[in-house]
Amino acid sequence: KVDCCVSSIAIVETGESPEIPQKIPVGIITDRDLVQFQALGLVRDESLQKS
Repeated sequence: KVDCCVSSIAIVETGESPEIPQKIPVGIITDRDLVQFQALGLVRDESLQKS
């Protein structure tokens, strides 16, 4: 089963070269992860910020 409309946030690190700044993907957080973390009491309202 494929689910549609799942939001996600890519977690990236900046590369080591200052001349060519690259963003290297290292993870992903989905809206389902946030719901599960909230249900477990692992997310506080102030920790969810828009950038």
